[in-house]
Amino acid sequence: MVKKIILTVLLVAELFAIFYFSSQDSERSSETSGSVCMIIAKTFTPGFEDMTDEEQALTVERYQLFVRKCAHMTEFALLTATAFFFFINVFGFRPAVSAASGVGFCALCAFFDELHQNFVPGRAMKIADMLIDICGGILGLLAAVFIRRLVLGRRAKKSEGKQVSED
Repeated sequence: MVKKIILTVLLVAELFAIFYFSSQDSERSSETSGSVCMIIAKTFTPGFEDMTDEEQALTVERYQLFVRKCAHMTEFALLTATAFFFFINVFGFRPAVSAASGVGFCALCAFFDELHQNFVPGRAMKIADMLIDICGGILGLLAAVFIRRLVLGRRAKKSEGKQVSED
């Protein structure tokens, strides 16, 4: 029961996070990703501190697209992975059905996320972003399936070890 509650809360929290970030107008969204880009630029760009302010601004701007698309993928990877476990544990779906449901849920959320952005000042509905979200979801699903198999494999080995020592 606790697992079901935790998965439900996580799924709803992820949906709220996606809605929150999508609700930011273009200026606020750029500020959010810009601060992340500044940290990345300072960390990974040799001589960044020695650059002029203009050169630093251009360097940070070059990271913008990458950071924004990675953020999209990460949000939807987490959403789809959580949905996968949610469908297994809350609805009792088989793993294959949960995987398909998770990706379908991701695609539906990606569509409505982009539709929502169409009504936010300075933002627009982009099919490319929707596809990036879905790709992130598929990567999240693959990670979730891998983690599930890893955990189930360890449980099976532990179970075998107990049976052998009892004999």
